[in-house]
Amino acid sequence: MVSKDDTMKIVKILSHDEFEVEGDLAVGDVVNCKGIMAIVVSIHQEGSEYSDYMHRMETEDIKKFLPDLVEGRRIVKCLALCTTNLDDAFTLPEIGTEVEKIDKDNLRNIHLKNGELRIPYLVKLLKRSNIDVARNLVLKLIEVIPEEKDLLEIILAEIEYKRMKGLEL
Repeated sequence: MVSKDDTMKIVKILSHDEFEVEGDLAVGDVVNCKGIMAIVVSIHQEGSEYSDYMHRMETEDIKKFLPDLVEGRRIVKCLALCTTNLDDAFTLPEIGTEVEKIDKDNLRNIHLKNGELRIPYLVKLLKRSNIDVARNLVLKLIEVIPEEKDLLEIILAEIEYKRMKGLEL
């Protein structure tokens, strides 16, 4: 869980299924935002608005006394996959809504219902995102659901095949 000081929130809605979050997340991390499960698909660093004006001032003095003012923000782009019940997500939460990273136990519980593995959003993820993001997610699922390793490795092999086909080897 994230402490109160490290609360991550939605800072921008990009489309009907994409949004940006300010926070310390990595590509492939799965997050929960008001019951909507999303995956981090990219990261970028935004510069500080004040850095545009710093060429006029002593930048070292400002960095020394006000480092938070000078540093930029780490922004991650998330793709909404579905609800945490694995139903289709029709609406996104609003700007300012808190986001939390889904831990391994919850990730397992979400994908393993009644002893059956469910990944209904995989096709959407492969169409809308980088193949590496889908690959990382499947590897994470192999780690948290080892009893479904054989099936997940078949899915992983298909993802690898799609990647190789894209390279036209």
